[in-house]
Amino acid sequence: MNEGVRILLERIKTHPEEFMKGGRWINLLSEYTEYIPEELKPITEEVRKLVKDEFTRDVMKELLDAEEEEKDVFDEALRRARQNQLLSAHRTKFGRLKYDSVEES
Repeated sequence: MNEGVRILLERIKTHPEEFMKGGRWINLLSEYTEYIPEELKPITEEVRKLVKDEFTRDVMKELLDAEEEEKDVFDEALRRARQNQLLSAHRTKFGRLKYDSVEES
């Protein structure tokens, strides 16, 4: 096995982010993949595993963010509905708030 490949295989274990999108080693690996694809195959496989894991994390994050956003929208709608319900309980038939006495108005 090529010594550079061996070094990068060790590096990917401790610094996987350097092999992801925009990472330190992406350009170098892309440049040499055309010339020595078989030598770089072990690194490519490791990067593929990282990308699969990242994809799963991104999907889960998107789902959780969407669910949280839906919950926030629902909570706000519920709060407004309750507020409107409380206000409507204190309205007269003319749409004004009713008071118990003249002093309160």
